[in-house]
Amino acid sequence: MRPITFLVAVVAVACGGRPAPVLTPEAGERVRVTAPDLDVHRHTGLLVSVQRDSLTVDTLTVARASITRLEVQRGRKTNARKGAWIGALSLGLAGVGLGIAGCADYDCDGDEWISVIGMVGGVGALGGGLIGLGLGALIRTERWEEVPLDRLRVSFAPQRGGRFGFGLSVRF
Repeated sequence: MRPITFLVAVVAVACGGRPAPVLTPEAGERVRVTAPDLDVHRHTGLLVSVQRDSLTVDTLTVARASITRLEVQRGRKTNARKGAWIGALSLGLAGVGLGIAGCADYDCDGDEWISVIGMVGGVGALGGGLIGLGLGALIRTERWEEVPLDRLRVSFAPQRGGRFGFGLSVRF
């Protein structure tokens, strides 16, 4: 067997040999449901029950065939890193602007120009990064994980005005 053939076989077995874990939401978990056929767009609530053909979220019962996206809340996350980047970038650019304005007023030479802009921009970026880090650590957001649905779905459902809709979706 040639080495490239062996490598392709190993990769194919490694990728396709193990099925992906199936995430199944359980009653009591916080979920987010999207079912456009029923005018349900990102309805968030506690999952009350899971039946073979439907889900009940709070007081809303949704047919499984109508669900196009289902997500389960997996805790909360901090935004410290994002806040640090936003703060460093914004105050760093403000510092560069102040450095340019200061050098324009005081008629800096070539070397002074670069050192003043770099110093003021660097101090602004450092200060902004620290401020953004602190503020981002205080802001916590929900972390959602999507539940994989069927790869191929065909739906035929009544629409408004007495019409019927036909839908076909393929998931990769």
